Amino acid sequence: MSQQLIDTLEKLSPSAQREVEDFAASLLSKQQEKQAATSVKIVPVFGSMKGTFQMSEDFDAPLDDFREYMQ
Repeated sequence: MSQQLIDTLEKLSPSAQREVEDFAASLLSKQQEKQAATSVKIVPVFGSMKGTFQMSEDFDAPLDDFREYMQ
């Protein structure tokens, strides 16, 4: 397909070639805008997980499983 397209473009006048080039650039720009719009990342708000879980009071205390290694 690309060779056929090149052959067709070569048959056009220089002004028509510029018009095709402008149109292709316009299509590429629209495609990039669509991709940018669909790939918008949602940034979480600071503190949005507050209250969703609780840590035990003895969280920092050594685990019984490691008691022999710590002696």
